[in-house]
Amino acid sequence: MTAAQWAWAGFAVLLTIGTAEGAAHATEGLSARVDRVADEYYRAVLDDHPEQAYAAGVTPAHHDRLTDLSLAAQRSWERREDRWLVTLHRTDAHSLAGTPQWTTYGILVEQLEAAVDLRVCRLERWASVNHMDSWHLVLASIAQVQPVATATERADAITRWRSVPGLIRQDIANLRFGLAQGYSAPRSVGERMLQQLDGLIATPLERHPYASPFTRSDDAVFKAAYLTALSRRVLPALREYRAFLANEYLPKARQTLAVSELPNGTRCYAALLRSNTTLRRSADEVYARGEAAVARYRDEVRGIGRTAFGSDDFAALAVRGNASADNQFSDGAELLEASREMVDRAARQMPRYFTWIPDQKVVVEPIPAYRDGAGVSPHYEPPTEGGRPGTYWVSLLRPGGTTRAEAEITAFHETWPGHHLQMSYAQRVRGLHPVAQLLGNAGFSEGWARYAESLAEEAGLYQTAYARIQRRTWSARGMVIDPGIHIRGWTREQAISFAMESGRFPRPAAEALVDRVAALPGQLTAYDSGGQEFLDLRREAEAALGPRFDLPQFHDALLESGNITLPMLRAHVEAWINRRQVTGGCTHEPDVCAH
Repeated sequence: MTAAQWAWAGFAVLLTIGTAEGAAHATEGLSARVDRVADEYYRAVLDDHPEQAYAAGVTPAHHDRLTDLSLAAQRSWERREDRWLVTLHRTDAHSLAGTPQWTTYGILVEQLEAAVDLRVCRLERWASVNHMDSWHLVLASIAQVQPVATATERADAITRWRSVPGLIRQDIANLRFGLAQGYSAPRSVGERMLQQLDGLIATPLERHPYASPFTRSDDAVFKAAYLTALSRRVLPALREYRAFLANEYLPKARQTLAVSELPNGTRCYAALLRSNTTLRRSADEVYARGEAAVARYRDEVRGIGRTAFGSDDFAALAVRGNASADNQFSDGAELLEASREMVDRAARQMPRYFTWIPDQKVVVEPIPAYRDGAGVSPHYEPPTEGGRPGTYWVSLLRPGGTTRAEAEITAFHETWPGHHLQMSYAQRVRGLHPVAQLLGNAGFSEGWARYAESLAEEAGLYQTAYARIQRRTWSARGMVIDPGIHIRGWTREQAISFAMESGRFPRPAAEALVDRVAALPGQLTAYDSGGQEFLDLRREAEAALGPRFDLPQFHDALLESGNITLPMLRAHVEAWINRRQVTGGCTHEPDVCAH
């Protein structure tokens, strides 16, 4: 879950609680204790924070509510999380090794401990001013999956959407309080959100992103009531928020980008790094690791350039594809068609690298017009239970030009063998508590997708040297630019220049990237922090197993536990390596292999 979602859903936590709850369950077994906490947490999220459930592809029991953003509701949620965390801290994790509860325990503890750390950020006071994943975008996603098949579901839909103005006004109240306390989002981020709101407000009602429930029902009474809720409640509230943002908030918003400019901002950034990566690394360590990787990739680019083009000039190679006619699309329609072909091409190669291929398909669709051009990147949304398929959203506006190389890299990152494959594996895992589906982390998911970019090259999916070069010119730069902006005092222009140096971002796209980093501090470090872990584990496995190394089975080991923390992943894979060394590469238990 990203920083902004934590903010507007109110997911912070206090670690101060008595021991009465622990005494009440003193005789409870360790596995049962973990399962009980997971059960309670899972039900609580589905009941009180349905947005998080929908985002994870989980169907809540009720569809009539949104998260209560009031400070009182947030404090109540924090107290509940406190009790869960204290209970889990009374559990010996080592005794759970080899059981499904080991995974449940690890991801729950990390989620709750990271939330404790995030308290210092006071995200609810500023982070919802965000053009990447704030409530106005979350509502559009919820509209797509709002069920309306039965009379009860239709009544729930009316109740929920009539409540939207209350959510918006709660957010306004929180932001006003934040301004009074010295908290604000960067002005440039707020201006991008304002652009999106203008698009939402201007869209005709029956084609509005929030109108999906209306379009999916034949019930005339419901359709009329739903459009009335949108026209008389939701849209006036959007206009109210738009006026607040433009006239009251933006004039007071900070001109700077760095989260370190906020109260306790340096501590906040450390908490955001942990929340995004699940690693305990300082900003300086992340920055140093990123610089070392960027230098290594720079040398690799020169090597490819010498072979493919007879040149090892990095600057020239980084931009060469941008000017090459054979690396361009004529228009957005061609880009969309080509993206669909790339996804299909990648899917056909997957049986060579994985022991199991999901049945779930992925569709490729253009980003809706009100979001496109406002800084939203191409992205993937997982399938929902019995509803929306896995969807890869692509931008067709081409600000400055989207090259074929960039389209290939992004398609493989988002679909096969990237997010779509990894999330399908996670849904397949048996024995895990369903809470695991709610509690992913960017270090694992984005790390896998970055690893998938290199695996796509190994599979021969890139059709030109441009993509092999461009994959390396950008990789690991997120580990540099993110702490560069938030901790090391980089100016906006310095960050834009660093992004453009990679050759992957013309100036408009580089400006959008910088505002993304400003809106989501720490998130961009997750890609290569995680990607390096996956690559390091593969190198360790290859070195330890030699000719017994089997790539599809190694990929099973990486993905078979779902979206776990990176420290858990390392422990799991190293145990897998040790078992295979003992069994001589047999995939079964030692006693079976012996026979």
